[in-house]
Amino acid sequence: PYFNFMQEITLAPFPKKDVEILLARAEGRFTPADRAFLMRLAGQHPYFLQTAAYYLWDWYEEEENPAARYKNAALDFYRTAGETVLSDIWASWTPYMQMAFTLSVLDTMPLLLGETNVFDVNALLHDLPNFSPELRKLAARGFLRPDEDLQNGYTPHAEVMLWYMADELTRVIRPTTGLETWLTAQRWEGFLKRGEKDAIKRTLGQIAPLLKDGAKAFIIAAAEGAAKGLTGG
Repeated sequence: PYFNFMQEITLAPFPKKDVEILLARAEGRFTPADRAFLMRLAGQHPYFLQTAAYYLWDWYEEEENPAARYKNAALDFYRTAGETVLSDIWASWTPYMQMAFTLSVLDTMPLLLGETNVFDVNALLHDLPNFSPELRKLAARGFLRPDEDLQNGYTPHAEVMLWYMADELTRVIRPTTGLETWLTAQRWEGFLKRGEKDAIKRTLGQIAPLLKDGAKAFIIAAAEGAAKGLTGG
């Protein structure tokens, strides 16, 4: 409204002490490996953390095998938070915010699956606009966090955000969808030059083997990693 005096207030992720307070409500049920798993999936995001904890708690009643319990909890969590909430969040971002987040996801994906030298992010950075303002904004809102080990400098704050993008990018590499159709659907078409679109297409071609199973491969990797932590592996 013209006379709207309200100001947007950005809610940052929980401080770690508040994460500990929230998870303490499990009254000792969650092991240190469980807590690490929840932090990997949800980061310190209040909604994601509470939802992930709910499903892990629920699967303790149904599944004794830790790896299966983690996998089932992660799948349920993703169906609730990733395929609904994150799709709405993604649609609310500007095209440049979407591009900046996608760049961070592409930088992070190979590491989660134990792959190296999949592609050179610096080459992609050279061919795309400078997204520094968008990266800082996404970090301030709790969707990215700084990571000096990555060429792009940022990684998704919660891994569930990466899972959502894995499914999105899997659709891009399908012959029935294609890059041009996807770019138009994301409203990127008018923001990218031909050379920039070609750079994205080359990168997706290089990373395609990691995306053959979409989010599922990353969910399984997270579950297996947590199970190894539980057994000291």
